[in-house]
Amino acid sequence: MARLIEKLTTLSVSVKKINTAGCYSDGGGLWLCVRDSGSKSWIFHFNFEKREHRMGLGATHTVSLAEAREEARNCRKLLREKVNPLTQRQQTVIQVKIVCQNQLKKLMLNT
Repeated sequence: MARLIEKLTTLSVSVKKINTAGCYSDGGGLWLCVRDSGSKSWIFHFNFEKREHRMGLGATHTVSLAEAREEARNCRKLLREKVNPLTQRQQTVIQVKIVCQNQLKKLMLNT
């Protein structure tokens, strides 16, 4: 039997249907985590090299259900290519910082 993906709905996430503390699966490794304070965030659970990992995707007030699903889909693609999504995200952040630093240096030299 196939696993269900996309079990949650936008309405259930945004409205008070899901407000009890706990984690709720959307399928495919995507989870909605609700804290005692009522804050909600998206977490992607995955296994890489025989270890369990959790990757935060953002709070529900900044990342929609559709965006979280897309990000989880991208993470699953990386896993199929034997790439750790956490490492990939860290490398992307480093590359962006380098580009920003280089642009800042160019601006400083031009003034």
